Amino acid sequence: MKYIKILIISLFITLITGCYNYRELNDLGITTAVGISKDGDNYNLVIEVLKTETSSNEENKIETILYESSGKTIQEALRRAILKSPKRLYANHLYMILIDEELAKDGIASIMDLFFRDVESRKQFYVLISKDDIKKVLETTDEITAKSLVERLKVNDDYLSNTTPITFSKLLTKYANPNIEMVIPSVKLNDKEIVIDDTAIFKGDKLIGYIDEHESLYYSLIMNNVSDTVLTSLYKNEYTTIEINNTNTSINVLNNTFKIKIDLSGYIAEINSKVDLTNPEIIKEIEDTFEEDLKSRISKFIQKVIDKYDTDIFGFKDLMYKKDFKNYKDFNFKKLNFDINIDILLKYKGNGVKELNA
Repeated sequence: MKYIKILIISLFITLITGCYNYRELNDLGITTAVGISKDGDNYNLVIEVLKTETSSNEENKIETILYESSGKTIQEALRRAILKSPKRLYANHLYMILIDEELAKDGIASIMDLFFRDVESRKQFYVLISKDDIKKVLETTDEITAKSLVERLKVNDDYLSNTTPITFSKLLTKYANPNIEMVIPSVKLNDKEIVIDDTAIFKGDKLIGYIDEHESLYYSLIMNNVSDTVLTSLYKNEYTTIEINNTNTSINVLNNTFKIKIDLSGYIAEINSKVDLTNPEIIKEIEDTFEEDLKSRISKFIQKVIDKYDTDIFGFKDLMYKKDFKNYKDFNFKKLNFDINIDILLKYKGNGVKELNA
């Protein structure tokens, strides 16, 4: 039974990394998640580790165990975790780090520095912000919380695009670039269930606010990071939903004016108005309705980020540096102009052209 479980864990590690480390698994504490918070001068860690021991009456499923430690620095806290764990913690297969919301408000420079310098951990783990107590988040299940969360983030990104999953390596690229600010997805507990929540936005290394799921979608559209999603708008006083399965965004800048062109294509997924979908003029009306609505929403979103947060999460300054350098040194986020153009092409109307009961 014990060897079967070790085989399962080995296969799991191979699948998530594409490689296999030949150290004896029983001598290592395979770390899948690290939760980081701070209390006064001390960093507090909650570390999720794969559980390799099993008894003969246990089912063959991968479980985890949580260890807690603290220290004046994160590295000290990580080393002190050995006082709780009987094995040396091995971070090469780390799945995610979970950062406490209050710590993120104070700044995450120390976290970025530690994991950048760490030679053992791969940089492909995901980063999330926790709005609730990290230990409570990680102990909601006895299985691999980190793996479950990351999978949900990816599915959400693939089919709704209203979150922004980000690996440490990509986050580090933004952190090191003075012309673009970071965004990180957040999680919270809802009736003891972990849910994906708003997207945290940063200025420098400090969390300064959140954008909701709709605004996160608009952000993803601007950043050309949408593969599939749905949009809902009022058409003839009834809600209509279109499914978008192809997007392309281009942004150009000249003389402080950013021209944002977003091309979308898809099909009508649900319509509650009694209209003739065989009529090209009706299709054009629906396209125009969605284009104007989305343009208005994106414009208001950009203005909100400028007015309320004054943080360039879009990388407009970076784009100006590359394409309009003569105005780069005088960049002022609050004095930019935007020309937004939305073009929606509805290629399909679904399986029918009229209501079933029409």
